[in-house]
Amino acid sequence: MLDTLNSVIFEPSLFVFIMSFIYGSCVGSFMNLFIYRYKLHKADPMMYRKRGFKHAIAADRSKCPSCNYSIALYDNLPVVSWFLLLGKCRNCKKPISFLYPFREILAGLIVVAVFFFTGITLATMLAALFLSSYGVYLLNEFFIKIFKNPQRN
Repeated sequence: MLDTLNSVIFEPSLFVFIMSFIYGSCVGSFMNLFIYRYKLHKADPMMYRKRGFKHAIAADRSKCPSCNYSIALYDNLPVVSWFLLLGKCRNCKKPISFLYPFREILAGLIVVAVFFFTGITLATMLAALFLSSYGVYLLNEFFIKIFKNPQRN
């Protein structure tokens, strides 16, 4: 079992690192969804249950927080869509926080760094998934502490 976890799956190459960044960005995008819906769930725990969903994560498609417009698949690509839309909603043109692509880029870079320094094995894929998710979570907590508490020491 350990031989399978520690055997190198891919040799390092530019293509592998690009794919690793995309993988990490997708993890970061999921963490964005998780963080956003978790905050909504904390504010109103019954909100999603009233609409027939057991969990906030399994709820309907992503929507603009300003105008409630359902975000199309092509507007929901990690990192790329935010830059193509110039950081604004396609429908209402209101700004979308820079933290969304920042978290996605951070998660992508964490995965690339893990694979660059340790090689790509099944074990490091799982470690990269955990580290990128946790890194995005810690970043979010850091920003909440800094920007929600202006009277910090």
